[in-house]
Amino acid sequence: MERSVIRNAAQGLMRNVRTNQLFMSAKSTLTVALLTLTAGAVLGLMLAPSSGKDTRKKLMKKATSAKDALDCLVEEATDRLSEIKRHAKEAQSHARDMASEARSTVRSATGA
Repeated sequence: MERSVIRNAAQGLMRNVRTNQLFMSAKSTLTVALLTLTAGAVLGLMLAPSSGKDTRKKLMKKATSAKDALDCLVEEATDRLSEIKRHAKEAQSHARDMASEARSTVRSATGA
């Protein structure tokens, strides 16, 4: 009985660790992709045969677009982080409940 309680608590904590690792991996991938796209757009505009005024306008549009995409990414990351925190708190509460239950079981089994 006690082993299953401890095992369930450990499995819950491992699920939260895996979720956090997946989130960090996705965040890194999206960041690299966004930076690569931005750099490609800037280089393309700089090498294109346009006047300086046109190029500056295009760069401003691209910068605004990149900022909007980054704002969206930050908002999504914040939402996911809040979700991960909520899951971690739930897992912590569940682990505490299971530990308390395990203590009670051991006390009743040993007569303490």
